[in-house]
Amino acid sequence: MTKYTEKQKLEAVEAYERGQAGLRAIAQAHAVGFDALRSWVAAHRNHGAAGVAAKMRKNYELEFKLLVLNRMREDGLSCRQAAAIFGVRRHNQVAEWRRLFTLHGEAADPGAGSAPHHRQGHPDSRAARAGVGGEVP
Repeated sequence: MTKYTEKQKLEAVEAYERGQAGLRAIAQAHAVGFDALRSWVAAHRNHGAAGVAAKMRKNYELEFKLLVLNRMREDGLSCRQAAAIFGVRRHNQVAEWRRLFTLHGEAADPGAGSAPHHRQGHPDSRAARAGVGGEVP
């Protein structure tokens, strides 16, 4: 996996947002991966420059995972869309949560026992937590 600087990410995203060309052409012109650029554009649209900032690896609480999965089900979101909205760096991580919860319910929480990560700053977190209710998608 290639690491890109925040400057490279922002330059590529801003070029795309200015409408200079399509995703593939911009990715090629900036020597970045197409899928990476697509993720950066989505993150930038949802979170501004902070969306493309370097992030540390996180462990998420069960409550947060349920919030993401319930929102996906209720709004018909893809894993990629949910990851962008909730600031989860890897959309395939959301797909793994969905797979495990579909097979095993809450007992499958892969983060159980690891250091919790609390998303207090997320705009949906406080209001939506009340509606989570342990529901499994």
